[in-house]
Amino acid sequence: MPSLEIDLSEKENYQVLIDFIVNNSKVKLEKTELLPPLEKDRVVFLNIPIDDESPSGRFLRPQMMIEEHLVRRFIPTFAYRMDLKKARSKDLSVSKKEEKRFLDFIKYLKQNDKLQLLITDSQAMDIIAPWTKDLEIEITTFSIVMINFLSSGQLKLFVDGVKAFSELKKGDKVMIAEGCNHDRKAEDIGTVQLPNKIDEIFGKGNIQVDHYFGRVFAEYDMLKEYKLVIHCGGCMLDNQVVKSRIEDLVESGVSFTNFGVLLSYFQGKDGLNRAIKPYGLSI
Repeated sequence: MPSLEIDLSEKENYQVLIDFIVNNSKVKLEKTELLPPLEKDRVVFLNIPIDDESPSGRFLRPQMMIEEHLVRRFIPTFAYRMDLKKARSKDLSVSKKEEKRFLDFIKYLKQNDKLQLLITDSQAMDIIAPWTKDLEIEITTFSIVMINFLSSGQLKLFVDGVKAFSELKKGDKVMIAEGCNHDRKAEDIGTVQLPNKIDEIFGKGNIQVDHYFGRVFAEYDMLKEYKLVIHCGGCMLDNQVVKSRIEDLVESGVSFTNFGVLLSYFQGKDGLNRAIKPYGLSI
């Protein structure tokens, strides 16, 4: 380890000590941008399917942050509400009408090559991926944007970890970690949608799912009990907390991924690759 012997009774040595700490610190001062580089005056489509958990009178923090980030940089946004119930309806006349409404706006925005990116709520990836499959549109999710930002650009770790999902076996334990403590409603992603999907794929009750909310997170020694940790976007946590959790997970050897990454992964390799392409990643 680097070392320094210095007399701090001499005030002129203060700066010497500060320089020594800075030059030998592991802290990286590089700034991670909220979004990949985007072009001025080209539209970013924000797909916001408001559900029962959405607060009245405001958008969620990721939606607000991204809106502000883009407008500040002279990048126009188009906020759109998709009706997920209609989009998933088994009545084709209903789902096709919702698809046409969506695609009409896409067609309009693509005129003169003005549409450059579509950011969607992660839970809508099962709709967005197939509906835009044959269109030349880059897509990603709010959850992916946030976890990349809060982890200081370590999205690749969450992408690499998603591979462990297909390797789960009966009796394995999975942790679902959410950074917020909002009231859970019928279609909550962490407590309803993901556990239901796990039961659907592996059989009901074959995989034990534990939940952690807010700043409560499994102690280091307990992490090793899990085969996979699925983390939210972390929008209600700060960078320090997210990076601390990543360090614990890496050191414990437990695979981990993110809501947006996993929900994109459910749409196949192509679906996930499209969601992480804006960050220069692929599987």
